[in-house]
Amino acid sequence: MKSVEKPQFIFFLAAFIINLFIYQCGLAIDINTATAEELARELAYVGPVKAQRIVEYRKKIGGFVSPEQLLEVYGIGPKILERNREKIVIANNTAQLALLNEAYHTPIDLSPPLAKSPRLVTPSLLWDTVIIIPLFGLCVFIFIKAWLISLKKDKVTANTLEN
Repeated sequence: MKSVEKPQFIFFLAAFIINLFIYQCGLAIDINTATAEELARELAYVGPVKAQRIVEYRKKIGGFVSPEQLLEVYGIGPKILERNREKIVIANNTAQLALLNEAYHTPIDLSPPLAKSPRLVTPSLLWDTVIIIPLFGLCVFIFIKAWLISLKKDKVTANTLEN
């Protein structure tokens, strides 16, 4: 690997890691309130058709109690569920849980949930404006700077070869 390529490689690696971190921070989605478009956008291997099936099944049963109920939706298998398990959040709505309890005839614990770390349910415009856009600008700046440095080194190398 030439010394000119090392800064570019390091830049692209850093940009990839930063984008991966940003992408992973805002992916939690409440499957009881999300629209079909949001489900298709946020869940891996779930397109518009499967997302619409999830919404229709949610309406049919009155809402999901656990992520495993997604397996009852046609087209959603164990692999898709496991791939998206960390992204799925179910809101703690006690009235809805009571109705679902009657429908399934199973006891549901309605006690207050234990303290959990807060998760971002939907991305916001503030997140885009404050974090993503400036980081994108920084990545573009670093890319252009590395490119200009490599051009300058190429000129110096060409001049020394001519002499």
